[in-house]
Amino acid sequence: MADIDEVLRRISGDDAFRNSLVSDPASALKSYNLGAEDLTRIDRALQRQAEPTLASLLGPSATRLGASPLKMALVAATLAVAGAGIGYVAAGSSGTTPSAFASDAVDMIDCPARGGGSIGQLHRGDRVWVIGRAGGYLAIQHPSQPGRAAWVIAVDVVPDEAVAGLPVVDCEVADATAIDAALPTETPPSSTVDAVTTTVLAPVDVTGPTINLQPERTYIYTGSGVFPCSDEDELEVTVQLSDPSAPTTVVSLVATYVGTNGETLDVLVVPSGSLRWTIGTIDAFAPQSGTSTMTVTVTARDSLGNQTASQFNIEIRASAPVCIG
Repeated sequence: MADIDEVLRRISGDDAFRNSLVSDPASALKSYNLGAEDLTRIDRALQRQAEPTLASLLGPSATRLGASPLKMALVAATLAVAGAGIGYVAAGSSGTTPSAFASDAVDMIDCPARGGGSIGQLHRGDRVWVIGRAGGYLAIQHPSQPGRAAWVIAVDVVPDEAVAGLPVVDCEVADATAIDAALPTETPPSSTVDAVTTTVLAPVDVTGPTINLQPERTYIYTGSGVFPCSDEDELEVTVQLSDPSAPTTVVSLVATYVGTNGETLDVLVVPSGSLRWTIGTIDAFAPQSGTSTMTVTVTARDSLGNQTASQFNIEIRASAPVCIG
């Protein structure tokens, strides 16, 4: 009797066997020599039509099931978190030379379906086996703990070839597959497994530029027209921007103060050069004695459209006591 016929006979008359095909198909079928068409027939007998089907659980690229039923389709994944330098660097491996890693890393998660936490990180240059997929995650073989599965967020990787052909697996199947999978090498072995390389995207820049304001002085006098205060009743400021997503642009520079009427008033600001502005004279409802504060707000944007705003304080000095008397 062919193996497939024996399996179908047991499905119809052996409830325990039928239940084991649902809960642990790899173990239930490990002693049978079955092909892809046989798995489809078993799915029909079990009335299993939606994923995960047996074909997806046990690997669509495995030629036959038998002595090694968990030889699934695998993906050799190369992670380049910082976007540069591709190599094989796995903790616990030999014959490798780690490059100068950036601080960026990707967390490996222990079974997200069970709310598992981080069980390590993958860094730029790491190579691992991807052994399956589920929802928004990819299952991988843990690089430093052979035989253990880990999970990474699927959107963090960009495969050279599509991973849609990988089987949909749950955590138990992923753990069983990890035991059977070989450690990755620079050239994936030729066997019944299919391999493609995968790289991890550099983290996307989602923050705006860092803004630094450099005024020629830390204060400005109110308008008086009387020397020497009249030489310091305007203020030139220079803006410095830093951001990895150049070029950057100053969107606006606004100067305000609270007048003696209690209202927030604008001060005239005029561009005076590349990243330089001149803040004009404070006249209307200017303080007549002591000091107060002018607030300079700078808004800037990088090439990705990320925008930030920073505020800086400049001291306002009343010119009357000093220059008018």
